[in-house]
Amino acid sequence: MAALADARALMTQKAEAHEADKCANRSHIFEAKQTFVKLTSGLMSMERKCKTAAEVVARKHAQAAKSAAEQVLQELRAALRRSGCTVDGLFEDHAAAGALELSDAQLGELVRSLPGHGVDPERGAQALRVGLPSGRGTSRTQLGECLQEFASCARRVSPSQTTARRTRTTKA
Repeated sequence: MAALADARALMTQKAEAHEADKCANRSHIFEAKQTFVKLTSGLMSMERKCKTAAEVVARKHAQAAKSAAEQVLQELRAALRRSGCTVDGLFEDHAAAGALELSDAQLGELVRSLPGHGVDPERGAQALRVGLPSGRGTSRTQLGECLQEFASCARRVSPSQTTARRTRTTKA
């Protein structure tokens, strides 16, 4: 982009220098100016395409990271269920006395302490930290949000559809 700006400035200087001169060389300057404008528009078009492609790649990368983190969290939830511990008990076991947050090293130890999951402690700690502000530890509530169990409905049914069928009456 800097080279493009330099070329544009040089073209402007040359055009101004030859503006006063009304000789036959003016057509060469005009042709060069047209070529420069075409190249500039092509460059801007390519820049837009590259920016769009980079955004798509970044979005796909974020989705893949979120998906991988969710798989690790599912394995950790299953290991927590098998261990019979609660999230609070797990936090108390691995936090320093009176500490309100777990460090990354403590999160690694927490992952390592869960039985039979096969998750790398560093990868598990990273999965627990997805979406949390960096540079801080993981609080009890954040750990609970990551490891809580979810139940979801298989099919959505609006209440108005089911009640409307039951309350219809026919007039005699």
